[in-house]
Amino acid sequence: MPKRKRTACSVESSEMLEKYYELFQQRGEESFRGQFGLPSYAVERLYLRMVKLWPSRPKFWGKSDLLLGLNFLAEPAGNWAAHAARWRVHPDTFQKRLGTTLAAIDNCLPKLRFEDRWENWSYKQPSFIIDTFKCPISEPTMNGWQYIQGTDKWWYKYEVAVAIGSPRIVWLAGPFKGAASDSSIADVSGIKNAMVPGERALADKIYRHSKETFICPISGDKGKLPKEEKAYNFLIYSARQTVERGIKRMRNGKFSKHTWRYGPHLHKLCMMCQAKLTNWCFLFEPL
Repeated sequence: MPKRKRTACSVESSEMLEKYYELFQQRGEESFRGQFGLPSYAVERLYLRMVKLWPSRPKFWGKSDLLLGLNFLAEPAGNWAAHAARWRVHPDTFQKRLGTTLAAIDNCLPKLRFEDRWENWSYKQPSFIIDTFKCPISEPTMNGWQYIQGTDKWWYKYEVAVAIGSPRIVWLAGPFKGAASDSSIADVSGIKNAMVPGERALADKIYRHSKETFICPISGDKGKLPKEEKAYNFLIYSARQTVERGIKRMRNGKFSKHTWRYGPHLHKLCMMCQAKLTNWCFLFEPL
């Protein structure tokens, strides 16, 4: 039987896949995580889950495509041609396989469920922890000033909520224009409408104008605050470390640090994949 010809688009036997596995074997887990944003055992479990839940997957799709998608999330810098050259495929082929893989990750991993904030937690005040974070983008073609906040850079902003009883991301909304304040984002994101009567979330000082919805630290000169108010703020900041660590996990790769050069729809899909992958990683490495 004639030997099958190896091509640049070959899946399981691609030279690039072999290269990354060899890199992992030689340099260890840290190098693998740097390339793909997740530990190798989490990637292997993710692949098995996707194969099980995605029986109608394209014939061309395999481990190398999953690694391609994870590598893009970990290292998104560069244009399509540069990414395609890294994987030795045509730019159109790269975009097609990237889109297929990201959509599959989004569909095969558990959805972010806001009602999960009640798991192992029955208190309404606070019921979850809320914050925002921003990602740099290239200069928009229109109304660039609406994306600037604090510096001469342009940003997308996302709103994220983390559960307290079983730490995980339960809400992600965005992208919003970088100039929008955190409290105004909460007014339009839908999170207030999703909360039940009497419920309040733990937040930072920027949300202090919505105290009926958010529990915020007491404002003022730290050195002049009474002892009781300092202790109150200390408790809030200590509890907020949960959401800070959750966001740090999401931003551990370079995706939210490198300047984004593509459209908002792909950015939103990538960020949703990042959130779901973060929750997936929590199964193996809890907060």
